[in-house]
Amino acid sequence: MRNLILLFILTIIASLFFNFSLGYSQNTNPAQLHAEYAACTHPEKCLELLNKIAASYIANYPDSALWYAKKAIIEAQALDNKAQEHEALSSIARTYVMQGNFDSITKYATEALLIAEKIKDQQRVASSHNDLAVAYSIIGQYSLAAPYYIKSLKGYEAIQDSAGINRTLSNLALVYSIQQDTLKAQEYLLRALDITRKIGNEANIAATLLANCSLHANLTQNMDSLEKYLPETLILNQKINNRKAYGMALNYKGLLERKRGNYQKSREAYTESLAIRERLGDKNGIVVSLSGLLSIALEEKAFEEGQQVVDKIKRILEDFNNPEALLEVYYLFANFFEAKGDLEQALFYHREARGLEKEVFTLEKTKAIEALGIEYEVEKKETQIQLLEQKSIISEQEATQRNLWLYAISTLLLLLIGIAILLYKNAKQREQNNKVLEAINQKVLQQNQELENTLERLKRTQAQLIESEKLAALGQLVASIAHEINTPLGVIQSSNSHLQKSIENSLTKLPEFIQSLSEEEQKDFSTFWQKAAAQENLLDSRALRSIKYDLEETLESQSIVAADTIADLLTDMGMHEAYKDFPALWQSPHALSIFQMAYQLSGVQRSANNLHEATARAASVVRAFKTYSKKHSAEQKEKVDINSTIETTLMLYQNQIKKGIEVEKNLPPLPEIYGYPDEIFQIWTNLIQNAVQAMEGKGRLEVSTKSEGNNIQICFKDSGKGLDKETAGQVFDAFFTTKEGGTGLGLDIVKKIVEERHNGKIWLESEEGKGTSFFVSLPFSSQK
Repeated sequence: MRNLILLFILTIIASLFFNFSLGYSQNTNPAQLHAEYAACTHPEKCLELLNKIAASYIANYPDSALWYAKKAIIEAQALDNKAQEHEALSSIARTYVMQGNFDSITKYATEALLIAEKIKDQQRVASSHNDLAVAYSIIGQYSLAAPYYIKSLKGYEAIQDSAGINRTLSNLALVYSIQQDTLKAQEYLLRALDITRKIGNEANIAATLLANCSLHANLTQNMDSLEKYLPETLILNQKINNRKAYGMALNYKGLLERKRGNYQKSREAYTESLAIRERLGDKNGIVVSLSGLLSIALEEKAFEEGQQVVDKIKRILEDFNNPEALLEVYYLFANFFEAKGDLEQALFYHREARGLEKEVFTLEKTKAIEALGIEYEVEKKETQIQLLEQKSIISEQEATQRNLWLYAISTLLLLLIGIAILLYKNAKQREQNNKVLEAINQKVLQQNQELENTLERLKRTQAQLIESEKLAALGQLVASIAHEINTPLGVIQSSNSHLQKSIENSLTKLPEFIQSLSEEEQKDFSTFWQKAAAQENLLDSRALRSIKYDLEETLESQSIVAADTIADLLTDMGMHEAYKDFPALWQSPHALSIFQMAYQLSGVQRSANNLHEATARAASVVRAFKTYSKKHSAEQKEKVDINSTIETTLMLYQNQIKKGIEVEKNLPPLPEIYGYPDEIFQIWTNLIQNAVQAMEGKGRLEVSTKSEGNNIQICFKDSGKGLDKETAGQVFDAFFTTKEGGTGLGLDIVKKIVEERHNGKIWLESEEGKGTSFFVSLPFSSQK
């Protein structure tokens, strides 16, 4: 049903334009008009020909139509010819109808209406009312269009203008069809069809028949009535070679056959319609025809055929800009995938449709507010007309008063009394008009205030989302930070314990031990244990055992006492090679005591070094966490060192990164920028977290910054799986996520922070199997 309504709306809009252009572009021979104009010598006749040339160009050459019509206005004003000035203004309004320029339509149509009412030309007043009605129809304000159509109809009926009556009846029927008032729509269409047949214009008959088909196919759902009008509609539109209308009629044939279960005939009608619309380049029509084919596949459960149609529609939708039509297509896709059993795709298009519903609702509200403002302007101009007429009456009465003064004082007195009464009434009328204008202004102000309140609520909601995402990111980092701090704390505890034992076991005996050594032994001993303290043992336990056995055999061959113990001490200190440089020590009868004391002293030094490194590591983690969690102003920009914020965030993610991710940083010195530090930290947190998850904890992360013109460009490049084109195009959309349990808000908020809060840009480049790069560009802006 949704897809039928889509087809109906598209047909109505096309019919409005068709009927409109048909009524005002009767002369299709501009070359002959140009020849007559070139030979013209009479100014009034030349002006009339100029307007006819403008009218002949409306449908096919709008720019030329505007040029000739504006030229006609200048000449009409010079000749003070109000009728031809009205004609030129109307041509401009109708040209903008063909271009869909609503503001310009109402401007020129209203000016034309003022002139028509001033010269009291009923035919011109009726046509100007019709122009304004079409303008409101184009933007979908049908409740405002209907009163103008009714005024136009009354005007044409008063002067018995059959063509004008027919055109207005058809448009009224279409307006009431859109508002789903089927009784009024049928009444006006039947009257229009009856008049059209009497006039005998085949193009008008074809358009009216097509409108009847639209009504019965989409509102009354009366397939018998549709079948009654459809054959003649197809024949006439093919005869007059109106390919667009013929394509629409074929869609109705496809609908009729589908409703009656004749799927093959329905498929043939939709396919023929599709071929016509493709030749015309009519994207809306192409989507409608393909949607009909997809509906057949859905009803027949021909899912392979349906998938091919879905793929065709998707290719068209890549540059499709019709939210209302796109909404219906997404619902049709959702139903198709649900029937096919692909619940993930079905859920995806249901979500897309719900998102579009909000966009369509916003567009409708915006149009309604714009229409209220223009309606106000039209009413104000109509009020001005009344005031001008009243002033004219007053002027005439004042002139009469001056003439009657010559005849009788008593008559003058009566006239003065009459004028006083009239002025009183005029004052009352002006007061009433001012109240009406004040009420309209108040209404507009109220709506503006409601819009401002809504915007403020959206801003508060956005701020809450940003804060929530930051708290969520902090929660994810807590375990990592705790582990990062626990590791150096464990080192500190172990080193402290070793220091205590060493002090108890060795340092108290050190003076006595030194005195027991010779001078040469003391010198070698000092050098030996300091060198041992600087060693870094990079060998595994298996290699150390092999070295220890070989060293033990070597020492035993030298008749060294306690060779096995000394071999253990030397290998543990990493001095299994360097001991040969100290023969006075290992050949000394005190060799065992010497190497035991050296082992204790080198251990004290290494423990002290470990304590220094561990405390520095813990301090750097605490500093990074303090910087990250510091509360900054959400309203006042501050100076921000981009490289420093990236280093801080990487430090907090160190526990997750160091397990399998190699980080390459290229962060050259850069000037500071003005920004919001909390929100900038949040950008890096999301991008780093996404990269870690994309690489599943193993891979390579490249982080780089550079100055580029008036901006800093930051890049996070991971070696993960990468994204396909469709997914890459959706990652910044709200509620879209590829992670199980994800909210889909992270990158949406990041985009808002970059673009709305910092006037920057964010984009990505991704290739499946090769990874993803996120780019952020932030301005150096000195604006606080």
